Amino acid sequence: MSEVRPPTPSDLPFAPSCERNREPILEVLRQHLPHRHAVLEIGSGTGQHAVYFAAALTQLRWQTSEVAENLPGINAWLAHASLPNTPAPLTIDVAQGLQTATGGQQFDAVFTANTLHIMAWAQVQQLFAALPAVLAPGGLLMVYGPFNYDGTFTSPGNAQFDASLRQADPLRGIRDFEAVNALAQAAGLLLVQDHAMPANNRCLVWRNGATPALGNAQAPAQAASSAEIRPPTSRTDLFISFTLLALQGFGGVLAVVQREVVEKKRWLTREQFVEDWAVAQVLPGPNVMNLSLMIGARYFGISGALAAMAGMVLLPLLIVLGMAFAYASLANQPWMASALRGMGAAAAGLIAASSIKLLPALWHNVLGARNCKALVAVSFFAVAWMRLPLLWVVIGLGLPACLLAWRKLRALDTGAAS
Repeated sequence: MSEVRPPTPSDLPFAPSCERNREPILEVLRQHLPHRHAVLEIGSGTGQHAVYFAAALTQLRWQTSEVAENLPGINAWLAHASLPNTPAPLTIDVAQGLQTATGGQQFDAVFTANTLHIMAWAQVQQLFAALPAVLAPGGLLMVYGPFNYDGTFTSPGNAQFDASLRQADPLRGIRDFEAVNALAQAAGLLLVQDHAMPANNRCLVWRNGATPALGNAQAPAQAASSAEIRPPTSRTDLFISFTLLALQGFGGVLAVVQREVVEKKRWLTREQFVEDWAVAQVLPGPNVMNLSLMIGARYFGISGALAAMAGMVLLPLLIVLGMAFAYASLANQPWMASALRGMGAAAAGLIAASSIKLLPALWHNVLGARNCKALVAVSFFAVAWMRLPLLWVVIGLGLPACLLAWRKLRALDTGAAS
């Protein structure tokens, strides 16, 4: 009886796109899956992603799945890699549900790449409807691929790609983020992150809303907050929006940035804004400039950060230079001094109002409402009453708060994975 020859690299199915995108995707997986253990990959394709990610993330049991006709290629890759954390692939057809195919297992993460634009929209709907049966409470759904925002392609290349998809099959096509996010919300999933990826792709991350640390009472409030996220449509959108925001910032942009970014643009939830603002506050440089860089990078990487920063600086710089020349000739006028004092009082009122509006976001913070209230009170007393330097307050209160939050988040992830 002849011996079965193991597959060689030349025998294995190969998708060049998997080689190009695997490293950026791995970086996102490292960020979100450090304490997860069981991942279901839906639509594993050739199997290249599975063996690469499973080899890099050895704490994960990476469960592949595909329609029946694609299983031989996945099996060949798994046999070639011979990894201990890649069990045999499952036969899954989303139109027939997921629970039976997985044997009733629940996973603490579900990953899928470049599948939603290949499926018919009816199949995408069936996939999201079936997710609650296989995704554990607190588990993550991670979806990689191209998306439209507000019905608009994010690049000419994506428009051409969509045309080629629909030419091959009219039921295919790049999906609208808003429509997909609505399906996720209906399945009880909360948007956690929208990562900008190379080649005009995204990696969307949702969390199953039944989070142990939040409890059932707080989950609906967070779901409502997350439902409002509407990422910027392009780098041009970032540039124009931050330009307009900066032009409203006479007396301090903090007075308007929360209203524009959270309430009008809905780029961030209140909770995300509070977290990002806290980081921007302690970093070197102007805090609003730091925030613009963080928001731009969140959605479009380095190019997005540069577009947001340019919007904050370019036109306002020209206006400031013109006003500086005008002020030099009017600074000694009594009416000018009175006007500036009045603007200062109004700016202080706007900043105080913004702070009050942001306070409710802290009650859903992972630290808990009681700890947040205590930190707010002690920080206010230290700065306003004792007049301590801000650096001392950040070190004395900020670092212990970060450590406590890190411990609570780690316990949350560990609890969801168990």
